[in-house]
Amino acid sequence: MKNKVILGIIIINIILTYLIILNNYKHYNTNIEDNNINYNYSNLAIYQKKDTEACKTSTDDSCYEEIPSLPSGEEYVINQEKSVCYLKSSDKHYDRLYTNQNGEHVIKNMLKEEKCYVYFDKVEKHEMNVTILAQLGSETINFPTQGSKNPVSVTCDNNATAKFDYTNWQVEVDAFENTDITCTVKFEDFTPQPFNTYLTTNYSTLGLINEHGYRYEGAQVNNYVLFNDELWRIIGVFEAETETNNTQSLVKLIRADALDGLAWNKDNKNTWEGGSLQLSLNNGYLNKEDETCNVYSTSVTKTCNFSEIGLSPGAGEKIEAVKWNIGKSDHKQTTETVYESEITEKTTSYYKVGLMSASDYGYAVKAGSCSRSTSMYSYDNSACAGSNWLKNIGYEWTITTAWFKKSGGLYVDDYGKVYDEGQIYDNIASRGYGARPSVYLKSNINVIGGTGARSLPYIIN
Repeated sequence: MKNKVILGIIIINIILTYLIILNNYKHYNTNIEDNNINYNYSNLAIYQKKDTEACKTSTDDSCYEEIPSLPSGEEYVINQEKSVCYLKSSDKHYDRLYTNQNGEHVIKNMLKEEKCYVYFDKVEKHEMNVTILAQLGSETINFPTQGSKNPVSVTCDNNATAKFDYTNWQVEVDAFENTDITCTVKFEDFTPQPFNTYLTTNYSTLGLINEHGYRYEGAQVNNYVLFNDELWRIIGVFEAETETNNTQSLVKLIRADALDGLAWNKDNKNTWEGGSLQLSLNNGYLNKEDETCNVYSTSVTKTCNFSEIGLSPGAGEKIEAVKWNIGKSDHKQTTETVYESEITEKTTSYYKVGLMSASDYGYAVKAGSCSRSTSMYSYDNSACAGSNWLKNIGYEWTITTAWFKKSGGLYVDDYGKVYDEGQIYDNIASRGYGARPSVYLKSNINVIGGTGARSLPYIIN
């Protein structure tokens, strides 16, 4: 079971040594985060590890006993490797259940009848020494001041892992053993430059392809960005029409995690502009204000906590208002055909927030694995959906308008299967599916650090 500690780098030395009390942050929040209001909680089984000497280092089922509610006490965390959710035994998901660094126990993106087994371990507090080294090339250096060098990797000994927090200029270490740890942060010289120029100039070495813009394809790509104090991902760099009526080459981002289930258009129409989701994204979400959202037509609503998860004023200032491609298509077309349809119609006004397009999803599959001549209706296999970094968990809307009047937008169908299904369908607009906000960054936004890896996302200003 992982132990976690965050090390703030505030002293400049060749070798930094800290005496740390592991897991001294509080697990004060014992609420389960529910991303699906229809979840049947009778399907939730909770287990707590027995407090015996024999079970301290064992994860056998015999070392856990079922309990009626979440365990009390700061020392309990979810065993992420053991906890699991599934509809069928062949479709198990382990990445939705965890205890975050704020001490909150999280279960996310649940399906209504999904069975979830949550295992809690008791974490022992102990002392350890953590040594942090800084290197530039092969040379050990004094720890650089923030922004003077770019961290490109963090490695640790004794089976520990770590990541670098660029914003706070600190190292977060996951320690597996009760032993001293040495971590090495490797730095490189990096010159801040416009983000769009950096990506297009170095697209080949960064893993982008030039296909109706510069975009990422494949299942594993390093396209993470720290934006709005959370992880977003780069869809690509595309020409977009801005409010100044000129076309600019802009970086398009998508939020790494989806918002709760929302209706595309509560009135069950295939109209994006002025529809319920478009309005929510460009009002409450953009302005970081709570609002009443439509989950399923006009009959089911809920309060969206956009004051917590919405865009900060600083993030909003980095976004360009553009006209979004929303041309109509259907789910049985190839990505190329859908793209050609999308660009025939744009929103009449300029908006800062939208969604990914269906062609964004289609072009994110690896061409060498899934032929571009494949209908997106037939993406439900490992060669297509399994080679697509945009494939998320659950059903998800796109901004692309469907042909049929009550279908709303095209959406990515998952049926709870990761990598097994990823078909684009046109469906009734009032259904509450996941939505990942998408934005275009202004052309004057610079990249100042990072590598694009999840542990070292790009840092922009």
